Amino acid sequence: MVIKDSNPLEPIKKIKNDVIITIIQVVSNFLNLLVMMNYIQTRFEILTVYIWSIQ
Repeated sequence: MVIKDSNPLEPIKKIKNDVIITIIQVVSNFLNLLVMMNYIQTRFEILTVYIWSIQ
């Protein structure tokens, strides 16, 4: 007789943890993307104003 796991819920817990970690990573990446977009937009606006003021 083979004892697979002392706790049958252990694999389920691991899967749940993996899912939570994945969700956190996705949210983190999304936030980083938003920050970058915001940064690029700000830079672009500054550049536009600068070019406009030169003319």
